[in-house]
Amino acid sequence: MDTNHSDGARPRRRTLLIAAGLAIVAAAGAAYWYWPQATETRVARPAARPPVPVSVAVAIRQDLPIHLTGIGTVQASFTVKIAAQVDGKLQEVMFTEGQRVKKGDVLARLDPRLFQAALDQAKAKKAQNVALLVAAEKDLARSKTLAQRDFASQQNVDLQQSKVDQLKAAVAADEAAIETAQTQLDYTTVTAPSDGRIGIRLVDPGNLVRATETSAIATRI
Repeated sequence: MDTNHSDGARPRRRTLLIAAGLAIVAAAGAAYWYWPQATETRVARPAARPPVPVSVAVAIRQDLPIHLTGIGTVQASFTVKIAAQVDGKLQEVMFTEGQRVKKGDVLARLDPRLFQAALDQAKAKKAQNVALLVAAEKDLARSKTLAQRDFASQQNVDLQQSKVDQLKAAVAADEAAIETAQTQLDYTTVTAPSDGRIGIRLVDPGNLVRATETSAIATRI
């Protein structure tokens, strides 16, 4: 009885071992087949995106600035041409481009020697005529005194009066000549006509400028 029982248990144990071995082999094969695919799937799957930050603000109504870009030209609304009013050589420029100036500021100077000489000559001419007028008035006074005593004719008195009147007119003309010469001399100093900013200098020192030319020394804007 014991021998038969032992002989029947051995085949069953062998069968169980074989079945367990086959199960292990099948599990290993399945793992070998599915492991690379699972790895590729994990690699190919993209990483999850980080959350996007969201800010909260209260909506309000207001004006928004509008900026436009374009090509254009700029022109001053008020432009004054700085030019010489007499002919002469530009001696000195006393401003820099872009400088702000006030009315009456000296901007340039012309050579004043010829105009100073003309003024001196006009003054000398007036002094000469004034001296002649003083002498003529004295002669007229004497002629009137002699005429009252019948020592001189009325014709002589009239001639002396005419001479005095001519010399008075000459003195008046000399005064006008002096004023003109003084004005011409003053024009050799070019000043700012009003407040503003000086533009580009158009003439350099040493050049001859003329009052009749359309070109200017500079512009004031």
